[in-house]
Amino acid sequence: MRGAVFFETLRRSWQSMLWWGLGLGALAFLVIIIVPDVQVLEQMARMMETLPPILIQALGGGDIAYMATPEGYLSVQYFGFILLIFAVYAVISGLNVTANDEERGTLDVVLSLPLPRERLVLEKFLAYALLTVGIIAISFVCMWAAILLTPALAIDLNKLVIANINILPSTLLVLSVTILLSSVLRRRSHTIALASAFVIASYFLDTLGRAAPDTILEPLGYLSFFRYYDVVGIMQHGITWSNVLLLLAATAFFLATGVWFFRRRDVGL
Repeated sequence: MRGAVFFETLRRSWQSMLWWGLGLGALAFLVIIIVPDVQVLEQMARMMETLPPILIQALGGGDIAYMATPEGYLSVQYFGFILLIFAVYAVISGLNVTANDEERGTLDVVLSLPLPRERLVLEKFLAYALLTVGIIAISFVCMWAAILLTPALAIDLNKLVIANINILPSTLLVLSVTILLSSVLRRRSHTIALASAFVIASYFLDTLGRAAPDTILEPLGYLSFFRYYDVVGIMQHGITWSNVLLLLAATAFFLATGVWFFRRRDVGL
């Protein structure tokens, strides 16, 4: 039956989606609700003026005046780091596609069924992509509820929606990279180590590249998927479709490569 793996993955993981969404939503709610008035934003901006450039970039980047605005505050205090948390979710989800079942010794049983390997991977990928959308939607509802209760953070709803949607392409990229690593490597621990290294290295390459413009470090930032996440630019100017398309193209490439390797390897050896 087509779609059986997809729906079974949703059935097993919807509760996890709910808890992740509520957890991140609670975090967003707290980040917003602690701002009593605009003066707090101005005080935070003055405090950030004393920080070195590399720390400002690590917190999300942007100029100091922009950080004193509601959009700038959310860019730094929520969207600036939330992709790291979604990357953790993507790595965990990617391990659930094949690596965890192989480690438990149940993957060979699944593959003994009349189920093409590519369908197993693709249906699980689509299921976790939909679950990621659910997490973003739940956290967005919590965020919007907090904004309604906080007059100091009057933010355009369209900007908030776009900033939340912008989390998805980068998360799918990390998911596809984890699937590829799971297909190539035979040990779950090795997949976790390399997927984590990929995320951490990407974060620091982007931070260093932005903190040291006009130096040899700047081009290194373009090797990082965080550069194309660009939450400050999204909040200020709207979505950059070239960045989105690049991230989705990279996702398709890594996913297709992962499927190719998985179809050709011996499972359980």
